[in-house]
Amino acid sequence: MTTVSQQDALRRLEELDALVRDAWEQYQAEVRLLDGAAYAVAEPAAWDALQLTLAEVQAEREALAAPATGSI
Repeated sequence: MTTVSQQDALRRLEELDALVRDAWEQYQAEVRLLDGAAYAVAEPAAWDALQLTLAEVQAEREALAAPATGSI
């Protein structure tokens, strides 16, 4: 099993923060200028993509926070 140093974990957490910011920016860019029917069509897919990214990031955060287990 590979262990992650605290410095590597902190670096990855910063990268995950950037992924979250990018995901929100992508969502906003996809729906910002839309209205009416165009918004109604595009927003659910954009929201689903955002939620998927946020869930993946959260899972990775939890994995980083979990205590390392395993044998040497």
